[in-house]
Parts: sequence; structure tokens; C-alpha cells
Amino acid sequence: MRRVAPGSPQTVRISVRQKDAFLTWAQQALPALKVKTVPAAGAAILQVENVTAAQLQQLSASPYVNFVDVPNRRAHDERQLNQSDLSVNKITTAHSRFPQLGGQGLTISIKEDSFDPTDIDFKGRVVSSNLFKQAASPHATAIATLVGGAGNSAPSGRGVAWQARLATSSYDNLLPDDGAILTQAGVSVQNHSYGVAAIENYYGLESQAYDQQSRQYPNLLHVFSSGNVGTQTSTEGRYAGIPKVANLTGQFKTSKNTLSVGATDEAGQVAPLSSRGPAYDGRIKPELVAFGAGGTSESAALVSGIGALVQQSYQLQNGGALPSAALVKAVLLNSADDTGRPGPDFDSGFGQVDAVGAVQTVQAKRYFLGSTAAAGLRTFPVTVPAGQQELKVTLAWADPEASPTTPQALINDLDLVLVHVASGRRWQPWVLSSYPHADSLTLLPKRRADHLNNVEQVSIAVPEAGSTSFRCAD
Repeated sequence: MRRVAPGSPQTVRISVRQKDAFLTWAQQALPALKVKTVPAAGAAILQVENVTAAQLQQLSASPYVNFVDVPNRRAHDERQLNQSDLSVNKITTAHSRFPQLGGQGLTISIKEDSFDPTDIDFKGRVVSSNLFKQAASPHATAIATLVGGAGNSAPSGRGVAWQARLATSSYDNLLPDDGAILTQAGVSVQNHSYGVAAIENYYGLESQAYDQQSRQYPNLLHVFSSGNVGTQTSTEGRYAGIPKVANLTGQFKTSKNTLSVGATDEAGQVAPLSSRGPAYDGRIKPELVAFGAGGTSESAALVSGIGALVQQSYQLQNGGALPSAALVKAVLLNSADDTGRPGPDFDSGFGQVDAVGAVQTVQAKRYFLGSTAAAGLRTFPVTVPAGQQELKVTLAWADPEASPTTPQALINDLDLVLVHVASGRRWQPWVLSSYPHADSLTLLPKRRADHLNNVEQVSIAVPEAGSTSFRCAD
């Protein structure tokens, strides 16, 4: 299976089963091939240059090749930025209510072109790097300001995690950065406000690599903009030809253990330009939306900053230890405000991010951590207070990386069920129809077992007070 089209000589990435065996095979079968290792991608991914159409067919048929994929593409900013309003997602309120939370001690990486390290709003908080360019990117500087500007220049220069350290990275390489280097630099959140020129809604080597890194470095949260081509129609894959759906701008955004973020207007309505889901296999993408006057770049930046505030809230309760990215993801989705059609949908995911609600969730310790073995069952008790308007429970886990050759990305299929102890009544999670038809993709969610997503959510309006439990089973 491959995602590149035969034609003139080209460069491709390949994943191989046994590197040494592949190199021996290639030396004999295709001695003219120029094979290079891909930095920080591990031994299983190689780059092959000047591949002809005939050689591409031989590569695809090789018993040592798992998948043939595109190489690095030219990334671009997800639209220029307009003036943002931090009150829309209750960020201004969070700053007022929780003045001790500014991202102190945390480092957020901005992966795209380099921002301006001399900007007064970043004074004293920039991680030194040889990636900084003489001509800084205005887009990257604006994104860094939204994520962590201190407001030294003006109130508009204040971002979400306004006391966090800021690091730069380059989107010239669309594979994940070296996780060891990120960890050494103290990076706990990386923002990705960029996309590629074409709609790419498939699970490729980049998607696989991000899911793998999320398992290797479980405290590292990756946040992607969903894209700004929400009015366009995909020409490939299961959802080809269906207008205005499945139009993510980069295969890396279909990874399971990361967050993709769409854009809304000030009223919380999803912007027409915001790229929609579902992911290629029917999973919910984007998972969240946030206000983005100039596009999903802004939205992702705000969620990255809020993610850092959630991490800091957890640290203050747990001796400085970082929460897992899966927990941060669950907190952000569970505290989000529903927007658009009732329940989750392929436009807004699980809703509009709420900075205050996310921080309060952690401060009130309304979360559980746990694991289960194969065919295992875990039960967690919840006491519902009188007068509660809604009970919402979200399960999220870091799922192992999938093979790009499989039609569905989910590996570990956990199932969430909410149970009222006294009556035995049960509620399953909300699940969307992923059938490839325009009418089906706009249907309201129904309660049933979810066998696609590694995020599941159950909600009940006006729940009965008393003892309830939720169960997680493999």
C-alpha cells in the first residue's frame, strides 16, 4: 500500500520490517537506489531518493517494505492572524480566578518557522536554539504570543500561559522532533499551527510516529490546528466526493494520541473555513474547537496554552509531577462547552474549550487514573450531588501506534459504561455515524459501544443524586 503516485522520479519515505535485510535486498534488486536514514525517526523509516515509477512498484512489492509514503512536504501557516479575544474561551477569567497559574516552570514548543526571540513579550523566557532565523516569522511570533506572551508590550501581547518558557522547532521536518531532546529541554506541550497544501486524511508514517512518541513520552501533549479548508471536498479515501467533510490538512493530524483543534467565531459557532472530520476511519476529528478569528492557528495556540495551565494545576497537587497527555486530553474534552449540534460531532468534536472548567476539574480532583489488562474491568465510584444539571464522564487513553496498512487505527478497544448503582441502569457513550454519506455524517450521536475512538464520553442530563459508577472494560 502506498500514498504516492507513479510518475517522474521522486523521493519517498518507507517503513521497513528489518532494516539490514531490506538494505541487502535493495542492493541486489535496486542497486541504483539512494537510501538515507531519517533523523529521529528510528531505524524502521528510511528515505529513498530519485525513485522511478518502475522502482516504486518494486519497492511496494518488496517483502521487507511495510508502507511507502510521501516525504516531507512544504508546510504553511494556517492563515494569518487577526486580533484574538481571550475572553471567549474563559481564558481571561482563568487568569483572574487563578493568578498563580501562568505556566511557570513549563516549556511550550512552537513548531513551525522560528518566532522572534527578541520580542519583549518573551523576555527572559526563550530557550536558546540554533534554529532561530535572522528573519523571524510574524505568524510564529503571533502564535508564540498567544501561547505565552507576557503582555509587556501591551495587554494584547499577553497569552494564555504567560510565564511559561518558549522553545522553537522547525516544520521543515514533519515527523516528530526527537523526544529525548524535547524532554531534556523540559517541553511538555508542542503547538503545531500549520498544515500542508493538500487534504491528507489517512494514517501514514507521520501519524504513526506521533502516536508512537506519545507512548514513549506519555507526558508530552501535541496540539494541531485542524486546517482552514473546511469548505473543500476530499478527492481520496472513504469520504471522497462528500462536500465539506474529512478535509484535515496533514496526515499527522489523524494521529490518535494528539489533539486536533478547529476554529469558532466569537459566538462559538464553527467557522466555515475550519477543517472537519471524520478521520479516514471514522474517528472524531477535530476533538475540540476554540475561538480563532484568523483560522485554526489561533485555536490550536489557545488550546496549547490552556493545556499547560492544566498541567501546572496537576503539578501543584502532585509534587511537581506532570500529568499524562491522555489525562490532559480527557480534562479538556470533559470540561468543554457543547456547541453546534447536541453532543459530539465532526465539526466541533467534543465542544468549545473552557479554560476555567478545565482548571477547576483538576483543582477539584474530578479525575481518576488507572489501567486494565486484556479482558479486564475497572470500576470507579462517583457521588452525584443534588441539583446537578449534568453528569459527564470522559475516558481517554494512549493507544499504541497502528500500521498504515490497516483500515482502522484503534488497537486497544476499551469500553466505557456509566452505571447507576441503586437501579442498575446503564448508559453507553455517545457514538456518531461514520457511514460515508453526507446525511449520515450530520446525524445526532446515539448511545452504543464505540469501537473506533480512543476517547469515549457519556453524559446524562439532570442525573439522579447518589451513588453512580463508571466502568472501563477491555
